[in-house]
Amino acid sequence: MPEQNSSSSKTKPGQLPQNDGGLYKHLNISVKMISTIIIVGLIALAALVVLGSQSEGIPVRYDSRGGSDVEIQHYEFLEPLTKPEDPTREGYHFEGWAYDEACLAPVEFGGQVEQELEFYACWQEK
Repeated sequence: MPEQNSSSSKTKPGQLPQNDGGLYKHLNISVKMISTIIIVGLIALAALVVLGSQSEGIPVRYDSRGGSDVEIQHYEFLEPLTKPEDPTREGYHFEGWAYDEACLAPVEFGGQVEQELEFYACWQEK
């Protein structure tokens, strides 16, 4: 069997393979520029974290339709929806919350909040 030519791309035992430049072989960028990009990226990330932590979250509003006030609740994205304390109204019995003013679509608490919501109180005259 003939001996392999030394110009072969295979390495000999104990020899490190030659670096062909890999994925970034055509990228001409200085170390200083890479450092600047990393620093700017970290500053932008920190700003996003600070701005995100200042957000009150997704508002859920309750229209008591003549009853006692129910405070706006704020949720994180996909946080479970919890039932607020029932409002009161003179001469009426509170029936629950609905997605619509006609009380045709009742709210089922426990689902995940994905967007701003407004619910309407449903009342039955006593």
